Amino acid sequence: MKDLFKLILAGVILVFVACENDDVLKHDPNETKNNIDLEYLDINANELSDIDIKDELRTSTGLAIIDRMLIYKEHQVRITNKSAEQLNISKSAFEFGVRTIRSMKEMGYNKEILPFKRLKSANNESNDQNKKVDCFAYALSALSNTRRGKIEKVIKDNVTYDYDTYGIKLADCMAFLTYFVDGFALRPYQLSGYNDEDLMGAVIIGNGHAANFYKRMDEIVLCTDSQGGGIWYIEINNIDLAYVKNEKKD
Repeated sequence: MKDLFKLILAGVILVFVACENDDVLKHDPNETKNNIDLEYLDINANELSDIDIKDELRTSTGLAIIDRMLIYKEHQVRITNKSAEQLNISKSAFEFGVRTIRSMKEMGYNKEILPFKRLKSANNESNDQNKKVDCFAYALSALSNTRRGKIEKVIKDNVTYDYDTYGIKLADCMAFLTYFVDGFALRPYQLSGYNDEDLMGAVIIGNGHAANFYKRMDEIVLCTDSQGGGIWYIEINNIDLAYVKNEKKD
């Protein structure tokens, strides 16, 4: 009888421990995604210049590295505490990711443009009124596969203000988006109804800047910036407009 009792007790303890461990694996909020089964990524980035870094970010490999390394916490983009080996990427690729994430900026950080509700270069920190500002044309060109020069000409021919100096008014963006791209507009709260693949390349406008959708992450959207290069981010609540291209499938 005693032996039977010991067996039953051991079984109960075993079941309890197994369930407890399983629960931790499923619900630990600090557990980051597991990359063990993902493809090994490598970039020859030992001595890359800033221009080379931007070129790499236009490749699927460069973006995939950032995807594995980037986390967003307490309103800041941060680098994961996982090692290159844990992420299944090379040391060179890891250094590329560190350098890129550390230089990553928020869309429209030049807040002085916001009261005018115009879109202009977020890279233009100076007050140089002679510098051309056309982030919207860059983003629309990337979405529509239309030459940027053609987009700029159409805008200039149809607005009455000095586009070259001040950029485009937010209120005018929708007209040119629909002119060049068969698509539809989304409000920030509607983005959750679509997966990242459906939104890829969408023109994201907010904080006085425009770029192209790459990935949604918690409270932010990551964007590729065709004008300045690199990856930018914006909090979803700060998005004024997202314009998505209709993909016609056979």
